[in-house]
Amino acid sequence: MSSRTDEWLRGFVLKTQDIGEADVLVTWFTEELGKVRGVVTGGRKLTSKLLAGTRSGAITELRLVSRNGHGLYKLAGTRSVSLEIKFDDTSRNVLLQWFLEIIFRSLPDAQKNEVVFVLAREFFGQLDTLADDSLWPQFLILVLNNFLTALGVAVHVPITGAMPQYFSVSGGGFFEAGMQGDRQVVEPKLYWRYVSLKDRSIVDGLRLKAEQEIDRLLLLWLNRFLEYHIDRKIRSFEFVNDILNQ
Repeated sequence: MSSRTDEWLRGFVLKTQDIGEADVLVTWFTEELGKVRGVVTGGRKLTSKLLAGTRSGAITELRLVSRNGHGLYKLAGTRSVSLEIKFDDTSRNVLLQWFLEIIFRSLPDAQKNEVVFVLAREFFGQLDTLADDSLWPQFLILVLNNFLTALGVAVHVPITGAMPQYFSVSGGGFFEAGMQGDRQVVEPKLYWRYVSLKDRSIVDGLRLKAEQEIDRLLLLWLNRFLEYHIDRKIRSFEFVNDILNQ
């Protein structure tokens, strides 16, 4: 027997898949339950009252019905979109899809992570309003670094005060001594740029001057760092990289 959740959930769409003639299988990330999946009956119809529950880039209140405890829900209602991005270019959509993919591939099902949900609200807000695209690499570093911290795999930074010589994905960050295999030689300007960004919020970090060339390389390293630690490829990063290098 199906039963409704006790409260309305706040969440946003991570992924959709068409099923049948008009239904949609949706993966949401919710503040209360983490990553969950459910069917939106008739969700591809423009007249559907549940259409808000299938849109990317919106934080929506969702009413889910449990389907016999098997982990798959049915969307029973939506109300009051609390945040919805109005995109006016393809580039912002690519950055959005990257952010949704890192959550989808990094987090397990049904495990809440309030820090990631708060980060998502900040990401959506900044992506919608950030006018200077020269800040995009810097923006994504701040987002990814906060996300890695929320996953519990923050980048290692030496505390001795000595200048590290290498960055190692498998080792977990910056190191003074050589790391075997995947070590990358660290230039001082790159290391100190990372240090200037590593503990900042997105809003605070965006106040710093853009360093596009350095930030693109740092972002590449951080994406590889994430892929190693979750043992999955972030496919959308290739398109993000193309945009940032135009």
